[in-house]
Amino acid sequence: MTIDEFKAKEIARRFLEQYHSIIVSDVLLEDDVWTVSAKTGLMPKDVKKVMIDAETGRILGYS
Repeated sequence: MTIDEFKAKEIARRFLEQYHSIIVSDVLLEDDVWTVSAKTGLMPKDVKKVMIDAETGRILGYS
């Protein structure tokens, strides 16, 4: 299974929506890891990043 940009956004959205209202703002693929950035609050600097394995869709990290 290979995760494309759309699927990476969906995984990150579902994960973050458990805790926040979100707007996905950026998606970047680097070294087989998708990094999805999402605005999570009313303040512009409230941005969370979710790192997703591009092969499995497993969440590798969150900041």
